[in-house]
Amino acid sequence: MLRWLWAALEDEAQPYRAVVENLILLGQRRGEVAELPWSELNRERREWHLPAKRAKNSCENVIPLTDAMVERFDKVAGGKKWPRSGLVFPSREGTPISGWSKLKRRLDASMSKAAKKAEAELEPWKLHDLRRTVATHMQRLGIRHETIEHLLNHREKARTGIAKVYQTHDFKPEKRMALELWETELQRIVS
Repeated sequence: MLRWLWAALEDEAQPYRAVVENLILLGQRRGEVAELPWSELNRERREWHLPAKRAKNSCENVIPLTDAMVERFDKVAGGKKWPRSGLVFPSREGTPISGWSKLKRRLDASMSKAAKKAEAELEPWKLHDLRRTVATHMQRLGIRHETIEHLLNHREKARTGIAKVYQTHDFKPEKRMALELWETELQRIVS
């Protein structure tokens, strides 16, 4: 399915293509990626700082950016100096993109053609399923459960009771390694 989706994205216009590619690469939630402001990105530290107020679970999250991700954001910014304001992936009106249902129909149509050529069937899916796909592949790659949970910003479910008080490691190095491994694996899958 990922190979078909990645190929289907080649026919999509920006910013839809970039948003869905980032959903696949980063495993973050659709709204968090689609409404990403430049102010949350730090090129020097190679990080995306998702504040609690924008996170679904109201917990901040720091998502490391791989070298390839930094290059992708450089392309969007038109250089190595990223803007300090505005959305990374704005609509023509400068607002967050919409039209998700139409996008999904286009992707499904393209993916169904690929499935038919492969004499396979496209299973029903949602954009949110990409988070599960990323997590499943990371698990298969041997990435620890705690790292995946922190990356997906599920960490409050992973640490309960007194562990929340005593276990405060931010998992930044582990999350960076997980995203680098996933990026390599994704390239293998889609090529």
